[in-house]
Amino acid sequence: MKRNGLILLMGCLIFAASTSCNHHKADVVYPACDTTHISLSNDLTPIMVANCYNCHSAVNAPIIGDNYNLEDFNTLVTNIDFLILAIEHDTLLPAHQFMPKNGSKLSDCDINKFIAWKNQGKHNN
Repeated sequence: MKRNGLILLMGCLIFAASTSCNHHKADVVYPACDTTHISLSNDLTPIMVANCYNCHSAVNAPIIGDNYNLEDFNTLVTNIDFLILAIEHDTLLPAHQFMPKNGSKLSDCDINKFIAWKNQGKHNN
């Protein structure tokens, strides 16, 4: 009887192993984050529309965005270092300055696009 139980257990383990998910981390294809040529209008503006302009648009900045109008190119360029710290949730800042306010941290790809744009010369493109 013990032998039959052991054989049944081994059979179940073999079956489970053969039917389990065969995907490994190396098999998963993640979308690439291309930061080669970052455009303000094509790459960053859509991110800011979705995550920043609720508070930091020309209309909302004076009311709820501490006068940081990210639609204004000069404001964006002048404050890019602070903006990057805020979207990275960098511990150099107090948590209440993490952006987006009361929202989830941006994806690493989106954050890297802002960093790349800064490093590529902060062009108004």
